[in-house]
Amino acid sequence: MWQQLVVAVMACAGCVTAVHASDEKGRDPKRHYTISQVPQTGQTSSILPGDDGDWQAGLEWPTPRFVVNVSKREDRNHNRVCDGNEICDGSVTDRLTNLVWLQNSTCFGEREWAEGIGDANELAGDGTSNCGLTDNSHRGDWRMANLKELLSLMDYGHDFPEPLLPDGNPFTGVKVISDDGFYPASYWTSTSSGPASGGVYTISFGTGWVERYSVDPSFALFSVWPVRDWRRH
Repeated sequence: MWQQLVVAVMACAGCVTAVHASDEKGRDPKRHYTISQVPQTGQTSSILPGDDGDWQAGLEWPTPRFVVNVSKREDRNHNRVCDGNEICDGSVTDRLTNLVWLQNSTCFGEREWAEGIGDANELAGDGTSNCGLTDNSHRGDWRMANLKELLSLMDYGHDFPEPLLPDGNPFTGVKVISDDGFYPASYWTSTSSGPASGGVYTISFGTGWVERYSVDPSFALFSVWPVRDWRRH
């Protein structure tokens, strides 16, 4: 860590400059260094000086990283967090990105890509789904997560067969192994590889792999993890 760290917000939006008296990485202490707005990877183990685990560069994660949400009616202590004996609403807010995730990451099971797109768009928090969702969200609020949204959940400080997710995360059903036990499990993303290819990207929380698959209905079935933008109750 920098010693005698002084942080100043620069005029440009999102820029934070650190001025420090000494820098253990050997950088010129008279210079200003912009703190990256790219989040840390979560890797804290170093195998060689100068690697990611040594630097741990990037925007620090908030503590706590995730908040399990609760409806106004159930929020008995009025802190907007599901705790005590309150009944949670089935959604989780990531305080790093302000994205809201379905707590059950495999509610829909394995689906064709087009089916997964439709399932996510039809999801509503009126208690009628099988996902335990009672957040008063409406059809059209939720969507299949895109590639970068799913990558934002990754904690590369873990390794297979643990899911590459932050410690203490509240998600359920996170899949790392395929049903037959032979392959890493994958999640569809809503990100296509372009109109000419007919493919979309998938991501594995078991290995961190990002792959491209055909959306041919007969080719692949993967899990779907819905997400929506944060909004005040």
